[in-house]
Amino acid sequence: MRHLSVTAVSMLALFAASTAFAASNNDATVKQDGTLNELTLTQTGTSGTVKVEQNGGSNGTTGFGATGEQSGTSNTLTVNQTGDFNSFKSNQQGGTSNTIDLTQEANANSADLKQTGGSNNTTTVVQYGAPDFGHEAKTEQTDGSNSSITIVQDTYRQFALAIQYGATNDSQIVIGQSGSIQKADIGQSKTDNSQLLIGQAGHDNTTSAFQIGTTRTIGTVAQSGDRQEASLVQVGGRDTVANLFQTGNNNIVTAYQGFNTGSTLQSTQTGDRNQAFLFQESSTGSDILLDQFGNDNNAEIRQIRSNAARISVLQTGGVSNLADVKQTGSSGAGIYLTQTGDLNVAYLTQSNSAASVINGTQTGTSNTLTAGQYASANSVITSTQIGTSNTATITQGVYRR
Repeated sequence: MRHLSVTAVSMLALFAASTAFAASNNDATVKQDGTLNELTLTQTGTSGTVKVEQNGGSNGTTGFGATGEQSGTSNTLTVNQTGDFNSFKSNQQGGTSNTIDLTQEANANSADLKQTGGSNNTTTVVQYGAPDFGHEAKTEQTDGSNSSITIVQDTYRQFALAIQYGATNDSQIVIGQSGSIQKADIGQSKTDNSQLLIGQAGHDNTTSAFQIGTTRTIGTVAQSGDRQEASLVQVGGRDTVANLFQTGNNNIVTAYQGFNTGSTLQSTQTGDRNQAFLFQESSTGSDILLDQFGNDNNAEIRQIRSNAARISVLQTGGVSNLADVKQTGSSGAGIYLTQTGDLNVAYLTQSNSAASVINGTQTGTSNTLTAGQYASANSVITSTQIGTSNTATITQGVYRR
């Protein structure tokens, strides 16, 4: 049985003839305090405002039975879900400077938010509350410019999905995770001059991000705490940048750049036992830059079919860092290693990479460098050792044994 609050009854009585409102400067406020309430609200025109509060339980659960649509410019939608198992769906179409603000508290609330066309559109999602059941928020922006999606997750087990299609001119997605066991999936497709920003603090949080067919875009992941996991994929772009920062223990980051030109993948590890897996494929004139500080950090780096590409590895200030670096089928490429500290280990390999360079510098004690070039004509290996008990093993040959 469905119940309507006093506010909802008043609103429905006032607009009994229709749920569609036109013209400009409309203001609609709906409050659902009971359970199993449903709502359909439509605004057209400019400068419309919709405020929705779901305080009871299971409101709008019948196929997103609570829905709101706005078309025009400078419209604002504000949704507060403070009860349990509430749901809301909205769509803002064809305008500029539209805003959606969603706040989810308590347990297991869900929202599906879309903005289509226009420019300077903004979606903001804040998820927090009781630890029993997490919230779910899905956000999407299509064919917009100078638009943004911001998602903040706190406490436990929140899930957020954020997608931008065809976004241009400084569009961005920002994800902030604190607490535990948060999950966010985000992506940009066919975007230009846009960026993804992901921040993880706490422990056991997970983020997956992709940028496909993008130009001059930036993807940034910053991890602090324990057991954070993040993956970033950039495919089919030009002049793209991936920035990966890890601080704390046992964090894992995976990054892939494929079929890009002039792109950069940069990873910094600080703390204990962080892991980075960095890959570039068919990315001409691209760079991978890795800095390791602290103890027992582990990095695996691969460049495949990336001519005139470069890998730079800096291991400093720590003990027992490990870097495993390989370039394959990448003519005119270079691997550059600097080790400072003790017991650092690096394996550097080039295969089928003509006119390429490996340059290793070791400063400290008991550092180990193993460098090899195979089927790589006109290539050079240079090794410099400063300190005590450093070891360098250098091999050049037709094939690897």
